[in-house]
Amino acid sequence: MSNAEPADEEKRHAEEIKARLPQRLKGLVACKGCLLLRDAGYFHEKGCDNCGWSEQHLAVDQEIFDFITPNYEGFFAVLQPKKSWVAEYNQMQHCVAGAYAMEIYDDMPKTVLKFYTKNQIPYHRRQPLK
Repeated sequence: MSNAEPADEEKRHAEEIKARLPQRLKGLVACKGCLLLRDAGYFHEKGCDNCGWSEQHLAVDQEIFDFITPNYEGFFAVLQPKKSWVAEYNQMQHCVAGAYAMEIYDDMPKTVLKFYTKNQIPYHRRQPLK
């Protein structure tokens, strides 16, 4: 094994992580289930990388805007979820590398809660707003 192989692997990993991080902050929305931050177009096109929902999976009484919100505060990045103490503290070791909202300010509709429960998808449980 040459010395170039580990460096190539690290470079590939760094490029994968960079692709998951937002390139701009304006216009980001958060997934209500896992708090992943992406632009709305990404969620419309691909759904949520963590939660597994996409427009194709939504029931008739659900809309993508029920699953995402622009109303969040602060954010943090998790680059290596399996190794990160931040991910462990926030119980996010199963999540993808990316940027996450610190908190969101919209309630999750009952139909969305039902979707997460029915599909046994873990979701972020918020404290009631004061």
